[in-house]
Amino acid sequence: MRSKLAFLSPFVFLASSFGSGESFRNPVRIATSAASNGVLVADLNGDKRLDILWTTRGPLLSDPATVHTLLAQTDGSFAAGPVLTLPAGEIPFCQVAEETGDGKPDLICPYANLFDASMMVFPGKGDGAFGNSIQTPLPSSSEFDSYWGPIIGPPLEFDSDSVADFVVFNVDVQIGYVPSGNGDGTFLGGKTEIRGWPGSGPG
Repeated sequence: MRSKLAFLSPFVFLASSFGSGESFRNPVRIATSAASNGVLVADLNGDKRLDILWTTRGPLLSDPATVHTLLAQTDGSFAAGPVLTLPAGEIPFCQVAEETGDGKPDLICPYANLFDASMMVFPGKGDGAFGNSIQTPLPSSSEFDSYWGPIIGPPLEFDSDSVADFVVFNVDVQIGYVPSGNGDGTFLGGKTEIRGWPGSGPG
């Protein structure tokens, strides 16, 4: 079974393994126009080839973040695809999952503005581009007298409805929430609390 691993630095690297127990060798180096904050891999355009998303933001917190797509080609190379500029306040540590019920991968990013935070879903168009965001608010952090500092974990399945759910962690107050996907780009709840750093329990 062939597996792929993508990782980042000032470049995006792609390494392949062709069998169980094999190491990843001879990575392909893909130059990027800026330092990367994160990298994701998904088939964005339905051609059964894994494409790459990489995110970046400017040196100032007020600078908008951008999401760049690299679309896989038949010869193993990648072509630059659409670029999404995220709204001000959007955190460029995103995830990819199917959240809107159309079978196309969507982009899910956390948003923060002082005491307020949201889950933002950008519906995939099936060609590497994404549409306007769908926003679901998260609980305010004002009761903790601390601003939101959200990070979002990978997609999970908590309620057996075949729609991705997430854990969003507020690193500033060490409390997490579990928004459950509704299948239309919105989330239910988000009031379930997980206290303490992830993985910090006894054991």
